[in-house]
Amino acid sequence: MLSSSPPPAPPAKNARRAEQPRRSDRKRILIVEDNKDSADALAQLIGLLGCDVDVANNGRSAVARAIAFPPGLILCDLGLPGGMDGYAVAREVRGDPRLREPRLVAVSGYSRTQDHAAAEQAGSIGSSPSPSQVDIIEAMLNDLAPRS
Repeated sequence: MLSSSPPPAPPAKNARRAEQPRRSDRKRILIVEDNKDSADALAQLIGLLGCDVDVANNGRSAVARAIAFPPGLILCDLGLPGGMDGYAVAREVRGDPRLREPRLVAVSGYSRTQDHAAAEQAGSIGSSPSPSQVDIIEAMLNDLAPRS
C-alpha cells in the first residue's frame, strides 16, 4: 500500500540565506570619481564589504544619482572635470532637500590645509586620501546605520 502523505515541499525559490543581509539593510554608497578604473576598483571593494554601490563619473551625474539612489555615504573626488568639481557637488547635495543628509567625504589627492578647509566649507564632513585606503573606508562604513 502506498503512503498517502505528500512528498516534502521543495525549498522556496526566494528564500534568503541567513548570512546575507536583506537588501533594505544594506548600506548605500555613491562613488563620484572621474577615473573609471579607480571608480570601478573602489566600487568592487565596497561591494565586497556588503554595500550597494553606485558610481558617477562627473558632478552633474553625481547629483542626479544621489537623488535617484539616496546614499548613506558619498565618496566624492574633488578634481572632477566638466565644470562641476567636488566642491560644487557637495554644495548641491547639501542644498537639495530631497537628499536625506548623506555623509559626504572628499576623496582627493589634494592634501593642502586650504583644500581640506574648502571641502569642509562646501559641506564635506571629512576627507580621505586618494586612492582611498581600505581601513579608512571600513571605518566610515562601520559608522553608517543600515538603510531602512
